[in-house]
Amino acid sequence: MRSDARRAQILEGATHFFAESGLNGNTRELSAGLGITQPLLYRYFTSKQALLDTIFEELFVKRWDPGWARLIRDRGQPLRDRVARFYAEFDERLLTREWVRLFVYSGLSGYAYNQRVFRKLMTDIFRPLGVELRLLHGLPEVTPREISAKEIEMIWELHGVIFYRRMRQHVYGVKLQAGSQEVIANLLFYLEGAAPRVLATLFPGHPVAARRRVMHA
Repeated sequence: MRSDARRAQILEGATHFFAESGLNGNTRELSAGLGITQPLLYRYFTSKQALLDTIFEELFVKRWDPGWARLIRDRGQPLRDRVARFYAEFDERLLTREWVRLFVYSGLSGYAYNQRVFRKLMTDIFRPLGVELRLLHGLPEVTPREISAKEIEMIWELHGVIFYRRMRQHVYGVKLQAGSQEVIANLLFYLEGAAPRVLATLFPGHPVAARRRVMHA
């Protein structure tokens, strides 16, 4: 087998192995499962840590689309369409069984890989989305860094609609009852209710708050 093909085979097998066994799985078991010797494994990856770093680089870094940051800021299309497209692609591209399980194991085992994902979500998606939501509801534009903790918490909660669905499937083994598009439609429904509620508490003198008072009168 060619060297690059063998390396790819080991990487694919290791990704599956650690996703199922956890990051504490040892390379002896991995090698046996792949039908190779440990010395051969270490010819391609000098240590278990180097192997894990490569797995997470492939899964977490290379699968992240830098175009998502531009999409959220693209005011040439409705915000709900931008959010729907992002989550459809995020769900399809990232939230595979191996990705979700390794993401969880990363946090449980003290690795920092999932923190890199959190940072990308915050800088590329959450804070820019907060800016776009303010503009949508008639508030002045601010920089992403000025988005408040309350707004970020709301967006985290909405993000959980998508992520926790795959957690149920890939970690808890629960059969999904709804398709991705239906769940994204629910997320947009929640967003349209949650955003004005949060903004009304932050800006009680703004028309967004007045509209909510009328709705609940």
